Amino acid sequence: MSTATATAETAATTADSGRRSGGGLLRGGVSLGAATLVASGANYASNLVLGRRLEVDEFADAALVVSGLLLLSAVALGLQLTVARAIATGGGASAARRLERRAVIVGAGAGATVAVLSPMIASRFNMGSPVPLIVLAAGVPIFFSMAMRRGVLQASHRFGQIALSQVAEPLARLAITMVALSMGLGATSAAVGLVAAFAVGWVVSSPGALRLEATTTIRETRSAVGATVLLLIGQVVIANGDLWVVAALIPSDAGSYAAVALVGRLVFIAGWSIVTVVFPTLASGSGAASGRLLLKAVGSAAIVGSALTAGAFVAGDRLIGAMVGDDYAEAGHLLGPYALATTLFVVANLLAVADMAGGRRLLPAMVAAGAIAQTVLLVLVADRGITWIVYGQLAAMAVLVIVLGSTMVVRARAH
Repeated sequence: MSTATATAETAATTADSGRRSGGGLLRGGVSLGAATLVASGANYASNLVLGRRLEVDEFADAALVVSGLLLLSAVALGLQLTVARAIATGGGASAARRLERRAVIVGAGAGATVAVLSPMIASRFNMGSPVPLIVLAAGVPIFFSMAMRRGVLQASHRFGQIALSQVAEPLARLAITMVALSMGLGATSAAVGLVAAFAVGWVVSSPGALRLEATTTIRETRSAVGATVLLLIGQVVIANGDLWVVAALIPSDAGSYAAVALVGRLVFIAGWSIVTVVFPTLASGSGAASGRLLLKAVGSAAIVGSALTAGAFVAGDRLIGAMVGDDYAEAGHLLGPYALATTLFVVANLLAVADMAGGRRLLPAMVAAGAIAQTVLLVLVADRGITWIVYGQLAAMAVLVIVLGSTMVVRARAH
């Protein structure tokens, strides 16, 4: 497996040009935004096919597999941000190689653990079979290696190649999922499609075996990893905790809730492209410039999220019915508040990522603490139904954004 590294000269030159001109970031944002739209269309086409070809209980199983992907995606994004920051701030080849090796090792360990525990997990979450989990587990090392490659591309502002990989991955998923469904694989089709997508994304994301000159220390790299782990914990729990709670405590509503979650998370997918574009510049820029860029990024995320949320409030039932199937349309009234909660989650992520880019851990730690608090809240209200689950998330995310924003304002005034 080739080492996912890049030359310091290439990365520095590209980053410099990006800082001198907002045009590079704007073009990167446009290309990633367009790729996100295409990728979202392909992913939702996959979900639509699954929703229409599978029975409700099978679709609930497939949704849990996709939820497992979202969990893995949070880990992968953490790895991507770690290597992107290491390169953007002058990390060396040895650090990049070490991070990649560890990512593959962690991926293999995580995959093996999931495979071994799959019967217990399937039983706990009322799945019909552990096979989809075992198939998904086989692709974890490839997925994590792909994340490291994308981190190199991100730090080098090679957004076009990231966009290409983001489009190729879901298109491969759609094609292979349809083939697997035609073979009668049921919910396992979702996992087969995802693993095929990982392999395609890994190939397209290759940055080449290049070199880096080190200008940061191992201690600084470890500090960045610590902040990333804290943010990762928060992302994983917030992004997936609601599905886990519903699957474990309200299994009769798991299929309907999964449909709302799959459609509502389009907001997060759209918002994350903004994080991808601004993170390297936040990591390598000055305090004043980073502050202005963060304000623009938060504003952009709020505008995109508000537009999608408005559409969800106005036409939630029709959107659910069109994307997943009429069997789930009755849960459409929950799509608006779910999309709003997800918009707040994107804003919270932007604030925490900006803190992490500056080498700090406070806001990532707050996100992790907020994730735990939200999960406790959801467990407490679960007996009241999925409506309370959605509004519980909305309340938790509103409080989290207020706390994070207030902390940044107080700290800025103190300095």
